[in-house]
Amino acid sequence: MRRLAKYVFPVCLIIIGIVFAVLGVFEFGFWDEAKGPMGGFYPTLVSILLIAMSIVCLTLARDDKDPKFPVQNLLVILAVLAIFCCTFLIGMFPSIFLCLVIWLRKIEKYSWRFSVIFALVTVLVFYGVFGKWLAISFPNGLLGDLIFG
Repeated sequence: MRRLAKYVFPVCLIIIGIVFAVLGVFEFGFWDEAKGPMGGFYPTLVSILLIAMSIVCLTLARDDKDPKFPVQNLLVILAVLAIFCCTFLIGMFPSIFLCLVIWLRKIEKYSWRFSVIFALVTVLVFYGVFGKWLAISFPNGLLGDLIFG
């Protein structure tokens, strides 16, 4: 059963890639001589890449050993869920800051000083690039809404 599971995911991705490649070319249009790329240009390219990588995965799955899944790998999923929950409560940037500090301190065993400085610089860069330069609005969370109105 496990041996079969290594083939199921790449086959499903190949099917998805074919469906979106066909939709991109015939439904949305790939290229117009006058306008250039149409709406299906990028999805078609990504679909072709998805199909190619899935074929590579299929060929490599033959020689692959059964994978091991340590429990520590679930920490990434829990961290993402924590960011989502904290974003609802305290906002996007404070939740990223807290997650980075906790991750760097507890999981990666860095010092408090390095963890806080790295998280602060990361959040400031994100805020500058996405919040100010690209003008993307991020959720303030319940606490941010109470403070900033």
